[in-house]
Amino acid sequence: MSVGLLAKKLFRDMLAAKWQFAAVIALVMMSVAMFIGAYGGYLSLKNSFDHTYLQLGMADYWLQVDKVPQRAVAKLNAIPGVTAEGRIVRDILAFIHEGSPEKVIGHVVSLPGTGQPLLNQIVLEEGTYFSGPYAREVLLHKKFASYHGFRTGDQITLKIGTLKAPFKVMGIVNSPEYLFTGPARNSGVIFMSKDSAEKLLDMKGYVNEVAIQI
Repeated sequence: MSVGLLAKKLFRDMLAAKWQFAAVIALVMMSVAMFIGAYGGYLSLKNSFDHTYLQLGMADYWLQVDKVPQRAVAKLNAIPGVTAEGRIVRDILAFIHEGSPEKVIGHVVSLPGTGQPLLNQIVLEEGTYFSGPYAREVLLHKKFASYHGFRTGDQITLKIGTLKAPFKVMGIVNSPEYLFTGPARNSGVIFMSKDSAEKLLDMKGYVNEVAIQI
């Protein structure tokens, strides 16, 4: 059978089943379009992630320890090609409103008292940074603050052991490190100055978490 006859037969078959062929073509085109859209979305997310990673100095690794002197972190930071920063991280009780029995788990994370950390920087969306390293002030994660109606100037009471200490909410922040947190109804991320965390948690000169970027 010649090529011409085969071509005619194929054309007749296509005419006889034109709707099936049209459906197959449409399906292939939709699949290609979906792939292009999904891949474009992936590239956009990747570029956004890479930009955030660089701009906010996201750590590559986190070391959690019971207690380590800050000088040990300084030695780690002195290694060429390594950036290390110690901080204090602890879960404590937080009372939502003064005089109210309503309480949640506050995930306390220390920050430098006078400026952004080297690693895992935050994005201030409302209010201001701490007024000083020793002030009883906190920054609340946006998700937690929004759920409980916190605004700048409000007060939140933190409890460690038998000690209760009121802290002023200085700002509302976002953090790429804490994009996914637990239910805001019963837990939230609370940032405070390292000096305040040392005093509140009896960690003077020590840290219990080290962020590392290589």
